[in-house]
Amino acid sequence: MVAIFTQKILFASAQKLPQMKYWKYDRHHRCLRYVKSNCEVELEKIPDWLELVDWIFYLHSQGLEPAALEEFIALCGRYLPQLTTGKPI
Repeated sequence: MVAIFTQKILFASAQKLPQMKYWKYDRHHRCLRYVKSNCEVELEKIPDWLELVDWIFYLHSQGLEPAALEEFIALCGRYLPQLTTGKPI
């Protein structure tokens, strides 16, 4: 069994600027919008990494391609610093 350290993954993702091919960040509503559908994730509703994992599983169940999920994780690492530091903003 492989242990996954989400804080390390998110911290690494936050260090590099994501490409934003599949998602658009809406500053006014503070959400991420998937460009190929009406899927929208409100960042205010992701208080911790457990909720983020729930979103990742949900988005995977909706048939998102792996590159879109990878971009989503990178963007969450960038726009939700409390997930990488363990401290709320």
